[in-house]
Amino acid sequence: MKLKKRHFSKNYLNKSKYLKHIENTVIDDHMIVLESQKGANLHGNIFYILKELLCNEEYADYKIYVSVTKNNADKFRILLNQYNLSTNLLIMGTAQYYKIISQTKYIILDTSHEAFFIKKEGQVILNVWHGTPLKTLGKKDYSGMHTLGNVQKSFFIADFLLYPSEYMMKHMIEDYMLNNIAEGVCLLGGYPRNEAFLNDVNPEIVETLQLSGKEVIGYMPTWRGSVGKVDRSIQIIHISHYLLELDKSLTENQVLLVNLHPFIGDALNFEMFKNIIPFPKEYETYDVLNVCDQLITDYSSVFFDFAITKRKILLFAYDESEYLTDRGLYIQLDELPFPVLKTVPELIDAINEPKGYDESEFLKTFASYENKEASSTLLERIILGKKMKVELPIPNNGKQNVLIYSGGLAKNGITTALFNLLNEIDVNKYNYYLTFAAKAVVKHKDILLNLPKGVCYIPTVEKMNAGVCDKFLIVLTKKIKFNVDYDRKILDRIYQYEIKRTFGNIKFSNVVQYSGYEMKKQMLFGRFMCNKIIYVHNNMVSEINVRGAQKPNMLRYAYNSYDKIALVTEDMREPTLEFCNNESKFFVANNIIDYNKIIEMSTKQFSYDEDTISTLEIEELEKILKSESRVFINIGRFSPEKGHFRLIDAFEKVYSEEENKPYLIILGGHGVLYNETLEYAVGKNCKDNIIIIKSMSNPFPLLKKCDYFVLSSLHEGFGLVLAEADILGLPVMSTDILGPKLFMEKHGGLLVEESLEGIVLGMKKMMLGEIKPLGVDYELMNKTSVKQFEDMLL
Repeated sequence: MKLKKRHFSKNYLNKSKYLKHIENTVIDDHMIVLESQKGANLHGNIFYILKELLCNEEYADYKIYVSVTKNNADKFRILLNQYNLSTNLLIMGTAQYYKIISQTKYIILDTSHEAFFIKKEGQVILNVWHGTPLKTLGKKDYSGMHTLGNVQKSFFIADFLLYPSEYMMKHMIEDYMLNNIAEGVCLLGGYPRNEAFLNDVNPEIVETLQLSGKEVIGYMPTWRGSVGKVDRSIQIIHISHYLLELDKSLTENQVLLVNLHPFIGDALNFEMFKNIIPFPKEYETYDVLNVCDQLITDYSSVFFDFAITKRKILLFAYDESEYLTDRGLYIQLDELPFPVLKTVPELIDAINEPKGYDESEFLKTFASYENKEASSTLLERIILGKKMKVELPIPNNGKQNVLIYSGGLAKNGITTALFNLLNEIDVNKYNYYLTFAAKAVVKHKDILLNLPKGVCYIPTVEKMNAGVCDKFLIVLTKKIKFNVDYDRKILDRIYQYEIKRTFGNIKFSNVVQYSGYEMKKQMLFGRFMCNKIIYVHNNMVSEINVRGAQKPNMLRYAYNSYDKIALVTEDMREPTLEFCNNESKFFVANNIIDYNKIIEMSTKQFSYDEDTISTLEIEELEKILKSESRVFINIGRFSPEKGHFRLIDAFEKVYSEEENKPYLIILGGHGVLYNETLEYAVGKNCKDNIIIIKSMSNPFPLLKKCDYFVLSSLHEGFGLVLAEADILGLPVMSTDILGPKLFMEKHGGLLVEESLEGIVLGMKKMMLGEIKPLGVDYELMNKTSVKQFEDMLL
C-alpha cells in the first residue's frame, strides 16, 4: 500500500494541536480576543471597541489580545502607537494563537472566524460585522452563494449579533438563512466606529495633513472584483484616469483625500497629483474621514455611516451597469437621497454645488440607533451583562430541523431525485437544510437557484481539524481494513469535533446522507446524535466489483451505524444485506418522478448548451430526428456500469440486419469513459449512425423526439431515466438487473437478458413495434414516495 507523501507547514503543525487545547485548557473569564478583518486591518468597529477596553478602568483586569496576521503586525503597531494604545498582538497561525483561542472567554470579531474554529462551551462571541450592506450578500450574491458557509457558521454560533438598523438585521438573517438554526441575540445599537463622527475633528490629522482652511473631500470607492479574481493593473489604469481628471478641476483650496482598497491603493503613485493625497495609514480610517466636508463613494457601505454627519454625500457610479452585472443591490441607487453621478464633469459640478437633498428619512431608517456611547454600551452588555434597549431573538418557528447531505450536486440521477423530493415534500412540516462541500459544487452552483422556497442550505468548508496521527489514521481507514474495535473511539472523537466545527450546536432531529457515497461523509453523518438515515441508490456489491467506488469495510460500518437505511427500490434489499443483516433498519423510499416538469421541459426548443460536445452538429441531428429512420437513445454517465460498449456492439448487430438503418444516441453528463466511448464507436462499421453527446442541461426535447429508450446497464439503483422516457411516450427496455427489475415487472416493461444477445433481442422487438409505453400512474407513485420519506423522519 502506498500513501501520498504529505508536507506539513508550521501553521498546520500548530493547528494540529488545537483539539488538544480545546480538551485541556480552561476558559479564562478575564481574557478577550478581538479580530478585525481576519487579522488584516485594525480599522473600524474593532478599533473603537479595543479603545474602549483599554481606556475604561472597568476592564483593567482583563487580558486583551488582538489577532493579526504576521505580515500586518507592524501596521497594527503603528496604528496603536499613534493613539497611545498598548495591547497584546496575537500572531495568527502560531502555537500561542491556537491555545489562546481555545481558552479565551470573549471573542469579538467583524467578519467570520477562521474555518478551523470550534466554539467551546462557555465562550461568548460577539459579531459586529463591518458595515451596513448595500450590495447583496449570502444567498443573494450569485458569485459566492455556494461559499457562504463559513460566514453563516460564524453567525449561527454567535451569542450576540450587532445591527445598527432593522434593515440590516432583516437582510443578514434572511440571506444567511439564520432562522431556526441560530440562537444568538440581535442587539440593535450604534456602530462603534461611528463614534468618530459624533465627536470633534481630530486636530492632529488636520495639522499633519495641512488641511486647515481647506475644503476636504473624501473619496472611498468600493473594491471591484472578487477574491482571487481581480485584475489590479486594469483597475489602477481606470482609477488613475479618473483621479487625474478630478485633480485638474480641484481648486487650490480643495483637497481630495483618497482611501482605496489595499489591493489597489498600495500600487497607485500619488506623486502625480497636485491636490489629491491618500488617507494617512497611521490614523484610523473614520477618524480621518471625520475631517472631510463631503464624501464621494459608490456602492460602499460607508455612506450609511457618514450620513449621520449630515454632510454632503455623492455617489460616483461611473460603472453602475457593468458593476451590477455580477452583483445585486438591496436598494437601487436612485432610491437613495444622494446624487448619483456618472462622469467626472458631473462629479465636479456636484462637488461645488450646495447640498441639495434631505437625508432625514434615510437616517430614521438606517441610523436611528447611533450614539456616542456605542462601544461602552456594547461592552457592558457582553461582559457586564447589562441589557441594551433593543434586543431581539432570531426567529424560530419551533419546527424540527432536517439536514440533508446532497453530494456535489452534479448533473446525475441522484441530484435529480433529490430535487424531485424537495419539490414534493411539505416544507411546512419540517425545516429542511441542504448541505454540501462548497468546493464540490463550483461547477453546479446554478442548481441552488432552483431550490424550492422554504429549503435552505449550509455549505461546508473541507478543512477538518485533526492531528498528523489522526489524519494518517483516516487515510489508513480508507485504504485498508477498518479496525472497529481499535479505531472507533479515535475516529468518533475526530468526527464529533468535525460536527461541531461545521454545524456548531444546531439541533437537528434528522440527518439524511442522501448521496450515500463518500467515505468521510458516511463516517461524519453516522455520528450525529439524532435519527440518522443513509440512502442506497445503487447495487453496492456491483459498485465494488465494477467500479471499485466503495470500500466494503466502510459500507459495513456506515450501514450498521445509521438508524435507517433507505432503499430507493425493493430490489436493493438483497445486495444491501451483504453489509448489514439487520433488516429492521431497511426502509423502501422510492424516487419521486417530477412528471409535470419533464413534460414541460420536453416542450422547450431542442438545443445544445454552450458546453455541449457532440459528434454531430445540431442541424444534422434535427434532420435525422425528422426522418423515417428509427432512433434509439441511452442517457447515462460515461461510466463502466452503464454498459455503453456492449450497447454499441448490440446496435452494430441490429444495424447490420436492418435495411432502413437506425441511429443510436448516447447522451452522458460526465464520467471517466467519455474518450474511450468515442474511440470505441469510431471503430465500428456503424460509426456514422452513432451519435455521442456530452452534457445537455435539458435532454428532454431530444428524448421526446427519439423512438426507443434502452437501459443497457450492468447494475443500477432505480434507473430514473426509464420513467422519464416512459413519461414522454417512448417504449422502454432494460437489462434484467436489480434496480429497474421490480419497476419494469410491476408495470409490464420489457426486461431482457443482461447480455449482448439480450440487448440485441430487445432492440429488435422494439423495432417490430411489440413494445408499448408503460402507462404508470406517477401522481399516485409520488404520493406514496413522499409518505415513505416522511415516515423515516418519525
